[in-house]
Amino acid sequence: RFSTGYRTEFRQIDGEQAAIVTGGVTITVEDLLSVGVVDISTDRAVIWTRGLDGQKLLQGIDRGEPTREQVEIYLEGHVEIRQATLRGPDAGITRMLKADEVFYDVQRNVALLINAEIAVKVPKLPETIHVRAKEIRQIAEGRFEADHALLYASRLPSDPDLTVRAERATVEERKVPARGWFGRPLVDPLTGQPATLTQLWATADDVTLRAFDVPFFYVPHLEGDLRDP
Repeated sequence: RFSTGYRTEFRQIDGEQAAIVTGGVTITVEDLLSVGVVDISTDRAVIWTRGLDGQKLLQGIDRGEPTREQVEIYLEGHVEIRQATLRGPDAGITRMLKADEVFYDVQRNVALLINAEIAVKVPKLPETIHVRAKEIRQIAEGRFEADHALLYASRLPSDPDLTVRAERATVEERKVPARGWFGRPLVDPLTGQPATLTQLWATADDVTLRAFDVPFFYVPHLEGDLRDP
């Protein structure tokens, strides 16, 4: 669904219908598999679709009508994508993606972000995890990759005390079996199914740790659960 006050232009580009939306755009995408809700805000957007007239697509989206068409979006100018998981064991996890430019495939929930920052907030984790890079790739739901990345967790995101710089980094929300005493698997009492936990698993190569932007430690590889550092 779109916000009001936008302007649209329709074009045929490489055999695909494209709608160019300007004037400040807010798009809400609901019921994306297990993601829940995705809110997108941007100055400008170009929306491609296959097999459906662009004007009809926008009219349907504006009325809140679902579509099964393949939709891809190019976003430009103060882009913010807010993802919230509302259902299941991962309920409460939120992600904020900020970038100058974004290519976003709505159906597959994958994206390419230019000059970007990701902030992941996980319940029971006191600090928000931040990842910054010139290019960040969301290759699947809850999985991000970046080169020449800066990672940190701080109450003051504009001036973190401790940062991690890595030539290559990945952050992934990973489900693992929940275990109790002596490693015995736990069972969810509501569903009767094996209980799971969500790890915020990070890997990094060519890692330099910095305190107040002064390097003090290097390691070729690091990985672990950011929820249990």
